[in-house]
Amino acid sequence: MNLFTRWWSLARAMFLRSRWERDMNEELQFHIEQRVEHLVKSGRPRQEAMRRARLEFGAVEGYKETCREARGLRMVDELRCDLRYALRSFRKSPGFTTVAVVSLALGIGLNTAIFSAINAVILRPLPYKDPQRLVLVGQVWHRFGPEPGNSSPANYVEWEKQNHVFESIAATALTGLRVTIRDEIQLVSGQRVSADFFPLLGVQAALGRTFLPEEDKPGVNVVVLSYDLWQGQFGGDPKTVGSAVRLNDSTFRVIGVMPKGFRFFNKRSGGSVIDAWLPYPFADNPPTSRELHSLHAFARLKPGVSFETAQAEMKTIGQRLEMEHPKENRGIGAGVLPLHDYVEGRASSPLLLLFGAVGLVLLIACANVANLLLARARTRRREIAIRVAIGAGRLRVIQQLLTESLLLAFAGGAAGLLSAQSGAKVLNRFIYGIDFGWGSAGKMLRLDEASPDLRVLGFTLALSLLTGLLFGLAPALQGSNVGLHEALKDAGRGASTGRGGARFRNALVVAQIALSLVLLAGAGLMINSLWRLQHVRLGFQPDRLLSLHCSLRTVEPYVRELSPKGTPTGLRVWTVNQTPRLVDQAIERLENSPASNPPPP
Repeated sequence: MNLFTRWWSLARAMFLRSRWERDMNEELQFHIEQRVEHLVKSGRPRQEAMRRARLEFGAVEGYKETCREARGLRMVDELRCDLRYALRSFRKSPGFTTVAVVSLALGIGLNTAIFSAINAVILRPLPYKDPQRLVLVGQVWHRFGPEPGNSSPANYVEWEKQNHVFESIAATALTGLRVTIRDEIQLVSGQRVSADFFPLLGVQAALGRTFLPEEDKPGVNVVVLSYDLWQGQFGGDPKTVGSAVRLNDSTFRVIGVMPKGFRFFNKRSGGSVIDAWLPYPFADNPPTSRELHSLHAFARLKPGVSFETAQAEMKTIGQRLEMEHPKENRGIGAGVLPLHDYVEGRASSPLLLLFGAVGLVLLIACANVANLLLARARTRRREIAIRVAIGAGRLRVIQQLLTESLLLAFAGGAAGLLSAQSGAKVLNRFIYGIDFGWGSAGKMLRLDEASPDLRVLGFTLALSLLTGLLFGLAPALQGSNVGLHEALKDAGRGASTGRGGARFRNALVVAQIALSLVLLAGAGLMINSLWRLQHVRLGFQPDRLLSLHCSLRTVEPYVRELSPKGTPTGLRVWTVNQTPRLVDQAIERLENSPASNPPPP
């Protein structure tokens, strides 16, 4: 409590300094006047009383300095003077200042950019209610590993019936949509979800509502829009809710708009933003297909249920379904995965590796700036010696030199923070297409959310402080250890520094070379790995070959032409045995196209 009171008093005195100085002067003047009045009443003349009172009080400025020191303002005054002096000295040496700040900005900026990515992908909790209770529920193919993945609709229905560990469970499936607005067609990313999906995440619509349980059935054409789609294509008109919109070849009624910034992370979409949500239509007609693995299931654990308990129960249910349906579920179990781990995937390893690499870059920058400070201290030996000669203690000189180092570090930190946002965007483009989880290529999920927040600002502040101490402490100790006689002789004849300073500079050079070699070796190994990946023998000639990925959900009109009459429109408008026919037609058209049969040269 005493420490808190002292800091509060210091902060209050700093911000109310002028008022405090005025009060102190008035109080001292009051005591002097009181003593004068007492001496006058005792029979002394006023002039003599005033002289005697001043003699008794002594040096008033000494009392003021004592009061300032008791308040902690002396340290503030010294710091303010040191900062002014450091700014003047840096202004006189623009070349040194520019090189030092740019070196530190590079090191601190890279570290801040990588930490921003780590904060967004790993440290920041998911933007849902109680995200630690959210899990992915999926099928586990034993021959591929223990991680759950896609599921069949029939297995999902069994999990929903048989589990005792989930408070709620919801199904999702990606779908492509063609939105017709003012006779213009736009392709958007859609997602079919069961009615429990939004309550499971703990989010509500910003306008309108989300899906009702009775809307989980075929033929219910309602849609929930994302905030960005509502703003971009519908102009943010509140009357959009309740209006009709053309999706594919059907008319849907808009029932709600999700809040700004809401997004759901799905690896199958490569992290792309979902623009619209449709009902998942099988509530009244539960599916029986176990061959189509197109569904993602997510659940919320009951309060008090641990992840291990849920994993054990789903493993038991998976074994039971494998025994009941040996043909379709052979070698397939069931498992759960925390939603945060699902979103993060395998992102932690490459990000931490990059974090270590840019940490070496910062150490090299620190060694570089420390060398610059040592060289600069050599030209200031006479100045420092004179300061010591007129009464400055060694600690006071170290404080001055450390203030200059910290000022450089904070300037580099500010410049690095400004460049960290663009650095995160460059990192996002650099790792685009790299597989970070379960064979799903695409952007690292949530990396586009990397932006400075309080955690990133605190990290940059702490890193700048640590950097300033790291590269400034040793030069400050070396620079403050001077003698007046030796410094004046060195200044007169241009002698070199002592053996201790030379050894320290040599050690810094060795450290720079060693760290650079480590970085160079790591970069070489990474380039070699990328080169080997680019030159893996595929067993065929990839020249002039194209690959095409087509989701049947995005070509719903063609699927309806191939489906038997009477099949209800909705998610399941095709069957597995009809897929080859559609593929054969696509291959036939491609083979007959002019691009596949170019004229002879």
